Amino acid sequence: MNSAAGAPEEKFAFASFNQDCTSLAVGTSKGFHLFGLRSTDRVEQQHFYQAEGGVILAERLFGGALVAVVTHNSPQQLRVVNINRAKGANNGAEILSHHYSNDIISVTLNRQRLVACLERSLHIHNIKDLVELHTIFSPPSLKGLQALSVGDLSLLAYPSNVTVGHVAIFDTLSLKEVATLEAHSSPVVALAFDPAGTKLATASQKGTVIRVFSLPDGQRIFEFRRGLARCASISTLAFDGEGMWLAAASNTETIHVFRATHDSSGDGAESWAQWGGWVFGMMSQVRAFAMARPPHPAPPYSCALCKLGGVLRVLVCSADGHLLVFALDTTAGGTCSLVCCYRLLGEMSGPDGEVKQDISQPLVPLQCQPPCRTYAQMVAPAAESVEEEQHAGILPEDEIAAATFRLDDDEEFPPMVSHTK
Repeated sequence: MNSAAGAPEEKFAFASFNQDCTSLAVGTSKGFHLFGLRSTDRVEQQHFYQAEGGVILAERLFGGALVAVVTHNSPQQLRVVNINRAKGANNGAEILSHHYSNDIISVTLNRQRLVACLERSLHIHNIKDLVELHTIFSPPSLKGLQALSVGDLSLLAYPSNVTVGHVAIFDTLSLKEVATLEAHSSPVVALAFDPAGTKLATASQKGTVIRVFSLPDGQRIFEFRRGLARCASISTLAFDGEGMWLAAASNTETIHVFRATHDSSGDGAESWAQWGGWVFGMMSQVRAFAMARPPHPAPPYSCALCKLGGVLRVLVCSADGHLLVFALDTTAGGTCSLVCCYRLLGEMSGPDGEVKQDISQPLVPLQCQPPCRTYAQMVAPAAESVEEEQHAGILPEDEIAAATFRLDDDEEFPPMVSHTK
């Protein structure tokens, strides 16, 4: 996708939203790009960090100049760079560095602490000087699963067992474990704190149930059901800036949004869903509040819930290097409409890693495409006529309302949620 003939293609590696969703780091085989997220009208590339062999981790500290970086060629070395002190080919000045005995799998940070996760240990550092304060020896973790709250509490959550879904809560300020949650019967694969650090969302490897616990008491306050028949590998859990909404992305084509507050409006929608929960033997379960479907599925996804221009949006970064912005109707819910789409890679950098596009110019939104088909439509055998489509279980959009329920299709029987009082 580079302009020079024969130049190696810049390959997408990962996407990471910062703590307040004001920027997005996109790692590639050439380095990483930082994009500013302020409105749906413009997405500006703020910085490009060049690294031979690419970058495997890049975590920005809020909207500031500090970024924690791990490169592909030095996976055991953690660098903290100041992107405002650019030198050389647009790289930031390295101000701190720490070397570990094994590869770094994940990094989280807040205004007080930085936590580096290795396969069998978590290392807690003072963010100001990278002095190591404490080491937690944990069960083997090939994905480096951890979550660090960004509020004053500075709590760390990580799996404490590899066979069942137990989660340890560790206070990184007092350096003491404060709780252990028996979250799931199977291993935990996703964790997320709300901004205040008073809620923790968890998901297991089955991918059907998402639970939310209050902290520090560890009480389960919500249980969301993503689906019934289909298991999924959940890649991201993310709260909005007020801790009222929770988004879940997986290896399926749908991003689910749940209401993470108790609804006392009594508008009838919840009572209908509770009735449906009784019918299917799942007391007090209601539908997922909203769903977003990228027009061209490219999982796994990274997702976030944030306000752009004062309006709450669902942001989805796909594995093919696109940023999609969906509208979330916080009153009616339902299917989220696609507002705009940005192509994050492509002609952004040349064969030598030099940024070719003027980073002061915002990316231009791509033309929005019609919604994608459901999973059932995608995997069903091709039909040559409407009659064959009907026999295959696929109906045109104007006839879907008249179709019978198919319990194995998220479109027909949406995900469920339960409230625990």
